[in-house]
Amino acid sequence: MTKQKQVIFIGSGGHALPLIEAAKLLNLSIKGFITNSETSPYSDIEILGSNDVASKFSPKEYDLVLAIGSVDQNSKRESIAQFFYKLGFTFRSIIDPRAIVSNNAELKEGVQVMAGAYIGPGCIVGKNSIINTRSIVEHQSQIEDYSHIAPGAIICGNARIGRNVFVGAGSTVIQGLKIDSDVLVAAGSVVVNDLKAGLQVKGIPARTY
Repeated sequence: MTKQKQVIFIGSGGHALPLIEAAKLLNLSIKGFITNSETSPYSDIEILGSNDVASKFSPKEYDLVLAIGSVDQNSKRESIAQFFYKLGFTFRSIIDPRAIVSNNAELKEGVQVMAGAYIGPGCIVGKNSIINTRSIVEHQSQIEDYSHIAPGAIICGNARIGRNVFVGAGSTVIQGLKIDSDVLVAAGSVVVNDLKAGLQVKGIPARTY
């Protein structure tokens, strides 16, 4: 029987807390945090050091979890992940046992599905994307790599969400729409039209700002 790898969390901020809780529910063995912080948010999990300490750990023995949530530019999550990919690491998916994921959904490497979230049949969720607490991704929707669907957001059926997109808390994307890469949808917005790459939108209906 192959021994399960331990996991190392990249980042120790707020998003790490529910991820750690989910990891414990999944009985994962947690080595510690790689972070610039000197204080661990969990007394039983140690700080290993900053990014340069990663070279001391073997990718054959450890998987990583990208425990970085909201950032000023969502593409920063991808940049951080690429640093560790170049060292040969793989990112572990964390699917909270309190989430609902269709057996007919496809989740790529490193996807995080938090407590109370729902992913419907025919959905595809890209690498290292976050489907956050109580968010909904309805049937046949596609979410590309490194996107973040924030708590309580709703992606209606057959929507297409590009790479490095942030859909803010409590927002809704109407069915069948396409949101291109690097778009930011502010919290509480309702998206009723396709959105081109790089736009920032807010409001009901969502408009550029």
